[in-house]
Amino acid sequence: MKYTYLENWKREKKLSSLNYYTKLAVIDNESLTKRLSKEKENNFRVIVKEQCLVHSKNLNHTNNRSYINGLGIYRSVRLEAKNFKNIYAKTFLPVKYLKGKERYIRILGSKSLGSYFLNAKRFKKVDIFYSVDDDQVHRLIIYRNRSGVIYVDEIFPKDFTNKSINLFQARRKRR
Repeated sequence: MKYTYLENWKREKKLSSLNYYTKLAVIDNESLTKRLSKEKENNFRVIVKEQCLVHSKNLNHTNNRSYINGLGIYRSVRLEAKNFKNIYAKTFLPVKYLKGKERYIRILGSKSLGSYFLNAKRFKKVDIFYSVDDDQVHRLIIYRNRSGVIYVDEIFPKDFTNKSINLFQARRKRR
């Protein structure tokens, strides 16, 4: 997904109540698991909380319920890192789009979704939506390729900060 100011400023305006480093951490274009795992002595782990086959109407998504429709695989994980607060990620893959590597999500275990099959050659970020609750920030990312779609809802604590990145690094096009 290419960053252009005119397309994204309205969405990012919802993040104006956050402090500067929290906002940078939320809008960063790099893969969340890659960003957390590259910190030194971090002890980064992906802990799977739940993984099941479910209908989208039974999910509790906060953003854009209209995009999600049908039966799919729901995966909820907690990303733990020593120097950061816990981040939660919820993923929904509609069953009708499970082809190729995506079929093996059930045996993925504690591997991260992004490192396994959300690479730039296979899936592109199509859209990002933000919402701020009382104590957490949701970032809903929609990934697409020519034959499928994946919905990822990343839930950050409101006081999550990453001081190792600056504005230019956050805006760079990368995964």
